[in-house]
Amino acid sequence: MDTATYDQMTRAQDRYHEQAMTIPGVHGTSIGQKDIAGETTPSLAIVVHVEKKRPLEDLPVSDRIPTSIDGFPTDVIEHDPPRPIAQHVMGGANLWVNNFYGTLGCIVRDSSDQKTCLLSNEHVLSTVGTKVYVDKNDTCHFLGYTKRVKNNGTVDAGIASLEVGSEPSIANIGKVTGTRILTWEDVGHLTVRKMGRTTQVTYGKVNQLSYQGRDAQGNFFSRQVYIKATSPSDKFCDFGDSGSVIVDDKVAVVALLSHKDNVGGGIGGRIENVESELDIKVLTAITADPPLPYAETFEGRLEALCDQSGRTREYFQTYLQSRAEVQHLFHDTARLYATWQKIPQDAFMDAFRSGVKDPDSIIPASLDGQDTIRVLTQLRDSMSRSLDPRLMEQVDALAADLTNSIGRSWRQAIAERANAAGIPSGAPAGG
Repeated sequence: MDTATYDQMTRAQDRYHEQAMTIPGVHGTSIGQKDIAGETTPSLAIVVHVEKKRPLEDLPVSDRIPTSIDGFPTDVIEHDPPRPIAQHVMGGANLWVNNFYGTLGCIVRDSSDQKTCLLSNEHVLSTVGTKVYVDKNDTCHFLGYTKRVKNNGTVDAGIASLEVGSEPSIANIGKVTGTRILTWEDVGHLTVRKMGRTTQVTYGKVNQLSYQGRDAQGNFFSRQVYIKATSPSDKFCDFGDSGSVIVDDKVAVVALLSHKDNVGGGIGGRIENVESELDIKVLTAITADPPLPYAETFEGRLEALCDQSGRTREYFQTYLQSRAEVQHLFHDTARLYATWQKIPQDAFMDAFRSGVKDPDSIIPASLDGQDTIRVLTQLRDSMSRSLDPRLMEQVDALAADLTNSIGRSWRQAIAERANAAGIPSGAPAGG
């Protein structure tokens, strides 16, 4: 297949896409390798992505996918709709900080500046300014920075800024409804649960209030809540669950888990003390900020920046279609992962994010002391044996454009691409 034929196939896909998306269960179309009898072939086809394949005889004629479109073969693959990676986070997520792990408790608002933040323990989030990640300790999973911490015996708590979207929910539990102040009447009666990185969702009862004493390191604590696992054979929590919020049956937060004992019990600070000491409020679906308009999101800004030439617009479409695939390749392919760890990945991604936030920022000549061209070459070479040829063409073109634009602003670089294509700077571009 040559470029002209591929472009024809893309136009055929575009013409059929809207019709395909009206079919129940269809969630996307693409161009990719065709599978025959379970084996992937080198031949390209217009692929229709469905949640569940159904026998042809069970489908009305209008819902049947043709065997070819404009003379190009089709294929149907079955999988769930894709989910964003670290685009929206919620309570129960796995946090990585300084190569240690813990749990994201819930989403809160910092009363000092009204910013949305994540809540966890001080001993998870570490010192102010520390980078916080979700799931894996690398820049692809960057969440934000530790913003404020407090560990005074009454609370072991901290908040971190959020550079990605968030939901006022707890995974596998539900939407947070608010907070609840525990009373003596709850002792021995109130059933609670938490979602933690290690033990996932577990149940227990509020067994003791006003627990005070000394922990295994000799640190004094006071006014703590003690949770006993529902079953004597179960654990309410374990290492890595630190930072989980403890909620009642209405998903109202009662405490922030910070410690465990050797018989499966959990200890945590009362949520009203956490809110007071950190000057925060737990967010609910009602009190959380509405989602940002698309134009103000990272992707919206990136699209607007790239929308000035056909070439940069094509880069944006490749980014949307291939980012998850490329991320997985880098984490699942030892050689690629080794390269990713070797380069100054934080500086590389920070430069990219800076360009989206401020198009007048300069494409740097060095990244944490390493030559930018050398870094780009290392990335390009490591990807050349793993990506399909069409995607590799885009990587090569992007690497060349970045190399030729070092020292200029992102805006100037994109304007240059537009002018090279005969499009006035800032004018809408064709596809």
